[in-house]
Amino acid sequence: MSEPTPDGPAPEAPAPAPSEPASAEPVETVDRDKLRQKVRWGVIALVTRTVVIQFVIFGGLIALSRMLDARAFGLFAVVQFALTFFSFFGDAGLGGALIRKKEEPTERELGSVFVFHVGVSLAVFAVVELSADGLHYVLKNISGEVVWLLRVLAIDLVLTSLRVVPSVLMERRLEFGRLAVLDTVLTISYYGCAIALAALGMGAQALVFAAVCQGALGLIGAYVMRPWRPRLHFDWPLIKPMVKFGLAQQLRNVVALGNGAVIPVYGAAMLGDEAVGLITWAQGTAYFPLKLVEIMSRVTFPLYSRLQSDRALLGETLGRSVQICATVAFVWVALCLGLGPALTEQIYGAQWLPGVPMLYVFAGAITIGFMAPLIASALDAIGQPGVVARLAIGWTGLNWVVVLVTTPLWGVLGFTGGYAVHVVVGNALIIWVVARLIPGVRVGRRVWAAGAGALAVGIVGVTVLGPWAVGPVRFALALGGSIVLYAGVLFALDFRGLRDALSIVPRDEPAPAAAPAPDA
Repeated sequence: MSEPTPDGPAPEAPAPAPSEPASAEPVETVDRDKLRQKVRWGVIALVTRTVVIQFVIFGGLIALSRMLDARAFGLFAVVQFALTFFSFFGDAGLGGALIRKKEEPTERELGSVFVFHVGVSLAVFAVVELSADGLHYVLKNISGEVVWLLRVLAIDLVLTSLRVVPSVLMERRLEFGRLAVLDTVLTISYYGCAIALAALGMGAQALVFAAVCQGALGLIGAYVMRPWRPRLHFDWPLIKPMVKFGLAQQLRNVVALGNGAVIPVYGAAMLGDEAVGLITWAQGTAYFPLKLVEIMSRVTFPLYSRLQSDRALLGETLGRSVQICATVAFVWVALCLGLGPALTEQIYGAQWLPGVPMLYVFAGAITIGFMAPLIASALDAIGQPGVVARLAIGWTGLNWVVVLVTTPLWGVLGFTGGYAVHVVVGNALIIWVVARLIPGVRVGRRVWAAGAGALAVGIVGVTVLGPWAVGPVRFALALGGSIVLYAGVLFALDFRGLRDALSIVPRDEPAPAAAPAPDA
């Protein structure tokens, strides 16, 4: 939920006066070396932040997993989903529209966006407070505690809206160093607060109050990192074009919400809060590589927006982003599949072993499931948010149909397997679409070496290392050996390709696409 704001190491030109927005910089005049440097430092800053954060998250999850039971995690998942549902009515996607603008936004635009977000979020907050009682009647298998937990967590919705402008200013200026610092502070504060409250026996309340604490610190930190004095302007004609773009982007998010509702709504109603806790744990563990995908999408959206007029260069840059994310995603998938029971018992505790079969299913799905966020950023940047929205409507419908069939037949595992179907089908479709709209991505060429490394690790893990990795010492040795094996296969097969991918933006122009046939 945290959206911080940082400064890239490269110096910036001063912001234009509010009355005179800066003129758009044509793609042809972009200094590619400067752009590459800002992107590289942005990735380094966010990757460093992610390494630190993941140590905090791993430690925090281990502690919370041992203090709280699956029921507490299930309750929190339901409350968090309910708040997300309401929050969509308070966000028209104006942040993404501001980031995508070629021109520097004026103070009147920023003030109008601020007033819009805060006004609507306050209205949604009031609706949540008045209607929270109805949630208990919709989800009868869930504890009545969920009602007041939702009311408390709704405070975070208002806190988030208050920091939208400084967050957007940092992202569009590629100030990812500051964002990295703020993200790290917020993660530490969340898990520190949650662990302290869980130690006091507060159960799911610990997770809710920690989220509100994180939101308050995020609000303060955003304005410290990117000072901006709120203006109470509201000019509807000025922000109307941004709303048009934002609503198309939000449509995809609303569809994603309907898709995500399968777990906390249908899963909770059919299987109960403990099963939802196990499913949420398995999904969160398997989807761990999406942390890097989130970073890459965050850095590359403003980058892709700068390159939107050069589809060949955009395609090469997107392909390199895919290769970097695939390298990380595949090694984690291999570890989950090859060392699943040992990884679960040694890191999270034996009480989560019933979730291992679900972990296998979600880990298999993420081998292709990491693609959609990366590709969606590129399609947004070229002004095509509706493409992903239409695809998302299709795979959401598929998800609900399949899960409604598989859950009564096979219970929790049937639910998990049914859920994974739409992940595979949907990502296959979006890969096909991007190949037609943005040339030069070449997904197969980007991921084959990582796939081969993951296959080797998975086979060795299942047949040799997994059964042997009993106890913390053997598990640590098995983990290290698996990573060394993966790196060896990857470097042997595609060292040069991975080295080139790390620069994100190519130094030379990619090979030109074939010229289109002249019009008749």
